[in-house]
Amino acid sequence: MTKFVAIPQSERAFLALLFSKHRHLRTPINAVLQGYCGNAQADDTNDANVAELVIGPFQSGVSLTFIGGDPRHYSAKVLLDNLPNKNLIWFDDASWFEIIKTLPDRDIVPIKRFSFSSDKLNREQLLDMKSRIPVEFVIRQIDLDLASRINAELNANPITVEFDSPLAFIERGLGYCATIRDKIVCGATSGSMCDGNIEIQVDTRVPPISELASLWVMR
Repeated sequence: MTKFVAIPQSERAFLALLFSKHRHLRTPINAVLQGYCGNAQADDTNDANVAELVIGPFQSGVSLTFIGGDPRHYSAKVLLDNLPNKNLIWFDDASWFEIIKTLPDRDIVPIKRFSFSSDKLNREQLLDMKSRIPVEFVIRQIDLDLASRINAELNANPITVEFDSPLAFIERGLGYCATIRDKIVCGATSGSMCDGNIEIQVDTRVPPISELASLWVMR
């Protein structure tokens, strides 16, 4: 019987070959492989056939799971059978999905995603957008105080999954907040980080109608 083994952060390099065909979301994949965050497990500690990389769970209870290796190996079915129900799963071979569809008592919902690139960002256009931010909003680089507050005030967890604490975020991460009357209403933070790249996490707080009304009156 296949038994999957947790791979420590410092020993994950040998798993890279199993995930070499993943073209998308390379930053979070590399972040786990390079030991910056997340968990990894494989069917062998030296000559693995199948492995998974996991980031999460997030505040919603959902985890991000990346599957790599040979979907035809008998370990593949064992891995999929033991996946939690609340999961976003990425794989590099359609054969994985054929197995997933056979799992009993699972609600499988394909999700369409869009790829973004920074290659065509225009500095002048970005500065123009910045100049049109309403005067009520203040853009601030995240310091330890903001890092300690951001999860609660945005009702999200942009810095607790990839970073162990607000201090760890300040030491290794980067981010900015939009505040109004010192309340955080939006944050852009370095989510997954790997050597040479970051994934940008954006969270925006939607205030209740009553609060929107008060903001309008104050203008």
